[in-house]
Amino acid sequence: MTVFAYKARNRSGESFAGQLEADSREQAARKIRQRGLWVSGLSEVRDKSLQSAAHHRLFSVSGSIQPEEAAVFFRQMSVLLSAGFPVHEALAVLCHSGGPLRVRQMAETVHASVLSGKTLHDSLGEFPKVFSRRVIRLVQVGEAGGTLDLILEEIADFLEESYRSREQLKSMMLYPMILMGATLAAMGFILWFVLPTLVSALTELHGELPWPTRFLLGGSALLQEHTGIVLALAAAVVLLGLVLGKQELFRLRLDRVLLHIPVYGRLILFSDWMIASGTLAVMLSHGVQLTAALDLLEDVFINRSLRQEIRLVRQAVSQGRSLSEALQHESCCPTLLRQLYLAGERSGELEKMMQKGAEACAVISGNESQRMKALAEPAAILMVGGLVLFFVLSIILPLLNTMDMLTG
Repeated sequence: MTVFAYKARNRSGESFAGQLEADSREQAARKIRQRGLWVSGLSEVRDKSLQSAAHHRLFSVSGSIQPEEAAVFFRQMSVLLSAGFPVHEALAVLCHSGGPLRVRQMAETVHASVLSGKTLHDSLGEFPKVFSRRVIRLVQVGEAGGTLDLILEEIADFLEESYRSREQLKSMMLYPMILMGATLAAMGFILWFVLPTLVSALTELHGELPWPTRFLLGGSALLQEHTGIVLALAAAVVLLGLVLGKQELFRLRLDRVLLHIPVYGRLILFSDWMIASGTLAVMLSHGVQLTAALDLLEDVFINRSLRQEIRLVRQAVSQGRSLSEALQHESCCPTLLRQLYLAGERSGELEKMMQKGAEACAVISGNESQRMKALAEPAAILMVGGLVLFFVLSIILPLLNTMDMLTG
């Protein structure tokens, strides 16, 4: 097929430009007119480097799009389509909107792809790092069923909910991590500079030092005399962590352990299932088969252990079992959801029960989030307080012993 560059206008007089593939100039002009545009210029593109440059730009843009920006893109598209804009005109509006630059760049790439003759879901599929398979599948269902505006709104909803849930988890861990980091930095300074000078003076007055002081002096001596070895060991530990982090088996086992941590494990479980149950409800309500929906559901779960078990659930469902029965043999699903799904299967309202399950998981995960926040800060303070107390004793005890000797 030949690539044509075109210029066109819509009924409002707005200008459009792009490229499309067609067998002839007549077919290219017909494709443009089918989009409600009037052709003002059409020429064959012989320089293929223009296409490759756009291709490279696509991947540079896709690697930088954040989930919350993708949610903004879908939200704006939904509003425009609901207002009666065709897909290509809605994309053209986003290209010139005042939104984030990366969203506008992505809209330009998708707009050019749509004007070249591709469907919206095929155009979005060129951004695999931004849009998961379930999102592409939902867009495809919306295009086929004429409910694209509703689908895009629902996609924006669960993208925002997923982003909010993950950011909330990060925020809860931020304060304890900063507190611990600052404490360790202060203790390193004391070990390296303060303690050796102070204790050397005390040793001249008092020969025997308390064991906390001797313990810290040993650590200080190790840091000062074998700095290279200590740094090498620290680098080796970091490197080992990075290597293990890329091993799927290690990450799977780590995720399995995380699920059994009190409070934190329940938070992960219900947060993942909040998004998963809502996604299932949306896909089934728009005609996606259950086995296909379960296959696409793997992209939802952050925890790899849950992701592995949902594959087994899909296999069981494809062999003829009901969803509730398949989940009964796996530990990946909360009992509440299994009961709701069973009630939905018996009443013929599985999608409705899935949505209720998502809402219930949202409440439970919110409660667990608050509980974890309430526990994390005191735990970090107690840990830091214990370390500070140990350091204080290591300095105060020899001072007290010295004062006893001087006054005695």
